[in-house]
Amino acid sequence: MSKPRLSIIVSTYNNPQQLSLTMEYLKESNFRDFEILVVNHCGEKVDFIKDKYFYLNITIMDMMQQVAKPIGINKALAYSLGEYIMIIDDNTSLPKDYIEDAFNYFEESDFVYPKSSNEKELVIDIIGSIYKKEIHRKVGFFSPSLDDKWGVKFFESVSQFYKVKPLSFSAV
Repeated sequence: MSKPRLSIIVSTYNNPQQLSLTMEYLKESNFRDFEILVVNHCGEKVDFIKDKYFYLNITIMDMMQQVAKPIGINKALAYSLGEYIMIIDDNTSLPKDYIEDAFNYFEESDFVYPKSSNEKELVIDIIGSIYKKEIHRKVGFFSPSLDDKWGVKFFESVSQFYKVKPLSFSAV
């Protein structure tokens, strides 16, 4: 089997119904060259996802103990095969053309992020961003010591060395 172009890392914790909905969105995606790495952060088992969506390339990664979200994502990054990375949560809904449209922005950038739904201020969210995996070679992995700021700090590091670009649309 050839390497997928995109590795989609889905973080989940005790939310199997929402995780199923997220898989439905990915199933409907116009873009098909991806693998899905589900990081289960010590929540209830989600192995049923592999059976229910057997036609998708899904790997379940169960954390053996409760760990900070960035630790689980870092493990999935180390396991991922894609040239590009996208991180989403188990409650992320994406339009079917989201990934395909986002890839159109890579001609002039290394990291694209969704437009903020907050019109009053610029809000950068790693969730729904797509970026080149090679970025981790230079800026490292996500820091678990940053609590809920791990994505923002990663974005700040990336923007020092790479071209970043906002998408003209948002992830939901």
